[in-house]
Amino acid sequence: MLGIGLRLTEAPTLSRASWWLAARHRLDGVAPLAILSPASGRSMLDGKPASDGALISRQGGVKYVIGKDGTLQQVAANVLAYDHASGRRRLRLEGQATNFIRNSTMLGAVTGEPGTPPNTWVVSASGTSGLVRTIVGVGIVAGMAYMDIRWVGTATSSTSIQMATEGAVQIPALSGQTWTHSVYIALIGGTWPAGGAPVVSVIERSSAGALLVSSGADFGSIGSTLTRVTYSRTLNNGSTAFVQPSIRYEPIAGAAVDFTIRIAAPQMEMSPAASSQIPTSGAAVTRPADRAPLWSGAGAATAWAWRGNVPAAIAGQQFLGSSGGSYIRDGSTTDQIILAGISTALIVANGILPGYLAFCGGWGASGRRASIAASAVVSDTIVPDRSRTGMFLGAFASLADGQILDIDELVAWRLPDRPSAAGCQGQARAWSA
Repeated sequence: MLGIGLRLTEAPTLSRASWWLAARHRLDGVAPLAILSPASGRSMLDGKPASDGALISRQGGVKYVIGKDGTLQQVAANVLAYDHASGRRRLRLEGQATNFIRNSTMLGAVTGEPGTPPNTWVVSASGTSGLVRTIVGVGIVAGMAYMDIRWVGTATSSTSIQMATEGAVQIPALSGQTWTHSVYIALIGGTWPAGGAPVVSVIERSSAGALLVSSGADFGSIGSTLTRVTYSRTLNNGSTAFVQPSIRYEPIAGAAVDFTIRIAAPQMEMSPAASSQIPTSGAAVTRPADRAPLWSGAGAATAWAWRGNVPAAIAGQQFLGSSGGSYIRDGSTTDQIILAGISTALIVANGILPGYLAFCGGWGASGRRASIAASAVVSDTIVPDRSRTGMFLGAFASLADGQILDIDELVAWRLPDRPSAAGCQGQARAWSA
């Protein structure tokens, strides 16, 4: 009996080495010229797997980011910095920022009852509102210096318990400026007693140090895990001469109080969002701006997808720049996204920033076309003319002061003309595994 051989066939599959040819990466059927994908951990350039460093470089100073294990890690100058604070791996690029809190590393703190607060801090004395203060611990956790401070007793008044990380007349400020106070906090013992919510605050003070305005972010729901709390405020009192960061609680008279709070890595910066940590040990420290040039052939691309988080709305910030000027930037309002490439702006959307930017846009002989978050496509017949000899994340010179770009993915294509409307919408999506 003769056997009959059966030959089974199946749809061809892409090899691991050609993952970028998958349909989800194509724009109008065209495979990418390059993919920079920190979120996925793999990148491609000119049809070959590549390291991220082959597509982008970081020219900047030492940076501190949250590593995969949740600890604070130092990244050397001019090395790509990946931050995991969001829960996934992102390439972090930042503009210049200064931590005006002179002692974020708890120098000088000594345990005891009442104990000694860190140098330059202003902490309410033991006995304030009838409460006893004890500094019960000082050390390092998750790569950050911390102090544990306990308050216990029965409140005799509603006097504010202040744990100010800087003095009242130390940080000069003016009305109209936007400041952000950030700090890691955990409630490691006891419970919050009855009274006003515990807050991380920004205080406006006069030239004499008098309190003018104070407001903050409630952190009363935070548990025993160190969590970064941030609060931003645009100063609005015409008499403001100084700004002060503070952590405070206001118990009601008669309340039984017994709680222990852990404080780590406080930061005060003139910015609308909290940037990466800038450790200080006796003086304010400024982190220099990053400059982020893309690979030498990036100017050949005529369509781009930009996927990542932009936590700060800053006037004039660019997301994709060139030697000739901006290609993707904010508009006349800081929450607006624009496709440029020429002095005439193509407004893609309003009300986007701060937040996630899922953009796709491109150009060709027919003009420009773009979409954000798969929204309705906008287009015109204007062809960009700005030089693309050099391409950058951010601007040609550097990222703007206070600017933060957390990059999930950047994809570039070289198309015969501007992308189709359907193609733009399909690629104007958030990154996903």
